[in-house]
Amino acid sequence: MDLLAEAGAPARERQIHRSELYAADEILLCGTAATVTPVVRMDGREVGDGPPGRQIIELRETLRAIARRDDARHPEWTTPVKEEQST
Repeated sequence: MDLLAEAGAPARERQIHRSELYAADEILLCGTAATVTPVVRMDGREVGDGPPGRQIIELRETLRAIARRDDARHPEWTTPVKEEQST
């Protein structure tokens, strides 16, 4: 949600009616393991134009880059893991 706000597309959490999903241009699922996953079909219906939208693809790639520390934003979201030195 922070990345969406930074990109000028703020999001908020709220309960929605299924009909809102049918009318959506883009739908995504997010979580620790799934990171950002586009939803392209719901109840047998295409979401938006069908393929994942530009915003979702960019969001997923940005989040992956932050996780790999290829993107310097939000270092507080990651913890570096260092290999132990053999003695």
